[in-house]
Order: sequence, then structure tokens, then C-alpha cells
Amino acid sequence: MKKDMIKAFENNEFTIYIQPKYDIYTEKVVGGEALVRWSRGKDEMLQPTLFIAEMEKMGLIEKLDFYVFEEVCKFLSSWKKGGLREIPISVNLSQITLKEIYNITRLKEILNKYELPVELIEVELTETLICTNVEVINKLKEEGFKVLMDDFGTGYSSLANLKNLPIDVVKIDREFLVDVEECEEGKAILKMIIDLIDIIKKEVIVEGIETNQQLEFIKSIGCKYAQGFLFNKPMSLEDFKQLIS
Repeated sequence: MKKDMIKAFENNEFTIYIQPKYDIYTEKVVGGEALVRWSRGKDEMLQPTLFIAEMEKMGLIEKLDFYVFEEVCKFLSSWKKGGLREIPISVNLSQITLKEIYNITRLKEILNKYELPVELIEVELTETLICTNVEVINKLKEEGFKVLMDDFGTGYSSLANLKNLPIDVVKIDREFLVDVEECEEGKAILKMIIDLIDIIKKEVIVEGIETNQQLEFIKSIGCKYAQGFLFNKPMSLEDFKQLIS
């Protein structure tokens, strides 16, 4: 497997996809999340759940993180030069990659290489990393990066300590939507979470919107931003470019 992964880098088998983020009131694309797929052979496209954990075990996740980050920077630079509307793209970074504070400097060096403002690249991190390594988050903030907490509700952060974390955006995990159409308790909990996050003045994005009923509900409780299959599935960089143009 490790040999296959190393060969995959040499053969450019990793492909970047973007899942758009929407302002649900204006229906405008306001951003995107970069995702990676592994093209193994002509008809085999592996989802990240099938290889990310293995890459972490084999010491290759840092290489993948920087590959994705640089590829996104390349495309953002080409869009900028082409006069396209500039919108931020978020990139997921591993806890292993950010274990070394120096790697944050490397991220800035890549941005500078492509002459991109830091506002065009956002950083998505897990709850676990954000809650256990505030030093890293502070360094990212010092360098000007916008920090997003991914999949809120799946880790061990709480609304009580959320207000003290140096993050900008909370992404609500799709699990909160599973029974929200039928369950009044689920609706009440999701509304309470979004209200409290609003009180501590952080943005909210709800992930995993798949039905019109879910969309209408999160609209009704004042959530402004969302992503999910109801809007778009993850798409190629070229398709995303067409979407925003």
C-alpha cells in the first residue's frame, strides 16, 4: 500500500474536487471546500475515508496535505489572473501536519509563491485538534488564516468552551440533520446550537443538506450558510470554475 501511495504522487493520481458553500438566502456560491480523491486506474476513484487513515499511519499525510494546499493555490492563482470572481476555498489539514509549527510558515510561503492573499485560503480543522492544540490555532490566526472547526458535534468540544477558542467558523455536522424533519427535539437542539454560536459571534455552516425540508428548516432558524448534495456534489476544479463564472 505504501508503495502504491508513493507511486500515486509520482503519477499524479490524486485529484482535487470542490464542494461549493452557499448563502442559502441569495443562492450564491460564497466559498468551497477542497476534497481529495485517489484515481486508481481508469474506473476506480477512492474516497478519502478509504485512504486518509492509512496515509497517517504510513507518514504520508503531510505530503498529501501540502499537495492539496498547493494545487488549490495554483487554481486560485489562475482564476485570479483570468479575472474570475475571487471566493475563498477551505483546505482540510491533519493534526499530524500541524504538529510542527514550522509547517504554518510553509503554508504562507506557498501562498506568497502564487501571490495570493491569505483571505482566499481557509483552514478546516477537526474539533480534536482545535481543542488540544490552541498554540497551533493562535499561530494560524497570527498569520491571517481564517480557521473553521469541522464536524462540530462529533468530537468533545462543548458550547461552553467554544466561546474561548480562537476560531472563526463552526461547521455543524450532518448528524444533526438525520431526523430533524420528524423529530421536534432534534429541531430544538439544532436551533439552540445555532443561536448560541450566533451569540458568541462566530459564523455557522450547516453540512450535509440533502432535502428541501432540511433547507427550509435551517432557513427558519436563521442559519445563513450551508453545503450539501441538495446544492451540489463535490465537483472537479474545472466544473467549479464554470460554476463561479
